[in-house]
Amino acid sequence: MAYYSSNAIYEKLASTGKKNFHWVSENAWVLAYGDSDYNPKVIVLVFNNQWKSDPEIVKQTCKIAENANLPMIQICFDSSKEVIDSVDVSEFKNKFTSMQLRDLTSLFLQFGLPIQSGVTGKAINSAESSAYHNWQRNNLGGSVIVADIDLIKPQEDGTMTILELKRSFYDLESWAPYSADFSNFFVLENLCHLSNNNFFIVYNKRVTKPKFIDDASKVSVFSFNQGKPKKIGIFDFEQLFS
Repeated sequence: MAYYSSNAIYEKLASTGKKNFHWVSENAWVLAYGDSDYNPKVIVLVFNNQWKSDPEIVKQTCKIAENANLPMIQICFDSSKEVIDSVDVSEFKNKFTSMQLRDLTSLFLQFGLPIQSGVTGKAINSAESSAYHNWQRNNLGGSVIVADIDLIKPQEDGTMTILELKRSFYDLESWAPYSADFSNFFVLENLCHLSNNNFFIVYNKRVTKPKFIDDASKVSVFSFNQGKPKKIGIFDFEQLFS
């Protein structure tokens, strides 16, 4: 099962042969887990067994965690099963071992996340979401904030830039970051502060009617500024992704 369709920015980066940007799509996710105060607690590379492992993504995910002095784990789940009760887990760079979901809940608790109490149920695959993500929503609780890391660009000075990709039907001139996403942005910006990295929000226009157009030729860029987003400007694709 593939749970994520690509977007125009990923496709344009791939088609133009850009090697200095890294991302996952479809069957893998790079996630930052934070508490209710937006403090990141652990970095997780989660993927299903159909994902072809990308050593560069593993390297960059480890580097983000190391720079922020946070734990990092990898989680692999079996997407061929309708119901799962265990996953394979690797803490940092160790070998993968099988772990029951109830023990995975305990592991997240050890990282300092405000996990809800109760019995951890099995995870069910669905057409809308993966078994792991369904388990996460149903068992970790509403106080845990989970933010996707969409795009990573290593810099020559050893730092990196983390880019949050957003898209909607609004024109570039009128769109602004939605307040509903602020909790995720807080976690990602705080992660970048811990790791001495940079965080920006990048928006491109996508419309579905009268025909589907996902346009990455121009993008609008924002800094988050701890809940007071500031528009940096509108850029051609090559200007920003050179």
